[in-house]
Amino acid sequence: MTGATHMLAAAAVYNTVRNKPAALVLAFSSHFLLDAVKHFEVSLTWNLFLVLLTGLFLFHTTLYQKDYFLLAAAITGIIPDLNWILDLSPGLSEIHRYFHFVKITYVPVYFLFLEFFLAAFLVCLILKGHALTHPAAYLLSTKRQIKKHK
Repeated sequence: MTGATHMLAAAAVYNTVRNKPAALVLAFSSHFLLDAVKHFEVSLTWNLFLVLLTGLFLFHTTLYQKDYFLLAAAITGIIPDLNWILDLSPGLSEIHRYFHFVKITYVPVYFLFLEFFLAAFLVCLILKGHALTHPAAYLLSTKRQIKKHK
């Protein structure tokens, strides 16, 4: 799974769960759930590029929604991969290795396209999540849009 998908999943989880401390824990846990799914691996260079683009999108979304924990949740979702790269915690690496699928057979490249569609769906959840966790703000913005069209 790309780091970008992990970040988007963690942010989507955080943005759709009302209990924010629990949402951060679930955002972190989402990494292991996604890694258990068979997936195509991309190079570290492509991964870093995608993480940078995703980070910019999430930074912008964080500023727009004025919820700085959204970006924190996204970073929380990528911690196991950062730990794998930097080798900071052997214990976390063992947990990560346990949940990560074992690549015994060839994984077709079209799995990457499936991951792309998952990422697009997660972006939609992030953008709609603000409306789910702040329904009054969503209703007010909807009423404003209706008044503009009259």
